[in-house]
Amino acid sequence: MQPKKKPGRPPKAAGEKPEQFSIRLPSKLKYGLELLARAQGRKSLSQAIEWCVQLGLNTYEMDSSGLKLATVVDDAMSGESEFARLRKLYAVDPWLLEPDQKAACELVERSLEAQQIADPFAKTVAFPTSRGSKQKEEQDEQWQSMIDQRRQIFVRFVDAHWKQLLTIASDRVASGKVLSVAPLLHLFGSNQNDNHDTFAMMQAHAELAEGNIGQAGLAKRIAELDKELPWTKHQAALRYTSKK
Repeated sequence: MQPKKKPGRPPKAAGEKPEQFSIRLPSKLKYGLELLARAQGRKSLSQAIEWCVQLGLNTYEMDSSGLKLATVVDDAMSGESEFARLRKLYAVDPWLLEPDQKAACELVERSLEAQQIADPFAKTVAFPTSRGSKQKEEQDEQWQSMIDQRRQIFVRFVDAHWKQLLTIASDRVASGKVLSVAPLLHLFGSNQNDNHDTFAMMQAHAELAEGNIGQAGLAKRIAELDKELPWTKHQAALRYTSKK
């Protein structure tokens, strides 16, 4: 015997649990929605609304390339944190964000740390010379790996301080201040200087915000990361070689 189907709607897939919210419609549209639900096989009004929204997302084009809003939504929802999702939307169109979210993303993207992730000068410091195409290819791979790790540290720092960054950006917009290029570390009481690597400081401050270390252990952790991160180890090795 075939197992009997459970009554009611089939369960939603994981991550698709419906969220409840109220909606107001003009009487004509509400009447049309009721007719649409009947025409689709006596569906509920919420199912008919869901169908309309999905249709709109599937057909609305964000730009001349034909990018559909549904694709933007799927990509944004794949982000592992609020900042990751908003950053994806910001890259498509900053005006998709709320004013405070847009201002916070601008603060982050214009920061000195964001510009240092793939700083060409840093590459020349890390790899001052190359002999032959094979060595250059190896150096390019090493540099890309370093960029990826720097970006991960940068995102981790922003994730750990996102609520504060939202508040700072919102206050600046409300007061009419221009969101100029500035170090994010300065916003949290840290002074960047030549004695410590920027990303060593960012990772240590992220660990502090996450509760993995205490304030008393911050300086020690920065000093440890100064020696552990691949680019700082590489630069130290270069300095040692040049002295021989």
